[in-house]
Amino acid sequence: ECYNCGTRNVFLLGFIPSKQDSVIVLLCRSPCLQSKAIKDMDWDLSAWLPLIEDRCFLPWIVKPASEQEMVRARPISSQQIVKLEELWKTEPDLTLDDLERKQHEAEMAGAGG
Repeated sequence: ECYNCGTRNVFLLGFIPSKQDSVIVLLCRSPCLQSKAIKDMDWDLSAWLPLIEDRCFLPWIVKPASEQEMVRARPISSQQIVKLEELWKTEPDLTLDDLERKQHEAEMAGAGG
């Protein structure tokens, strides 16, 4: 989340090192990176870098999947992702298996009536 405005859009977020501390600051590219209030801070704004590079999170943010994890991975459609995210609002522990089971049950109920 952006240190200044709180935005959580990862495609807008980047980081800059703090000049005096051994910490980094997450800032969004727009509007905060151009904000006068931010320019007055003791941060090197020219060192801002995005959190996503080559369509992937930086490896120190999200560890890349291992070969074994890639072999175990299974494809998921965008429709399944949207449905799963919608169901997580009311059932946060739901898994893809649960979603597929619910879809299968709904199909069976529709076929029987």
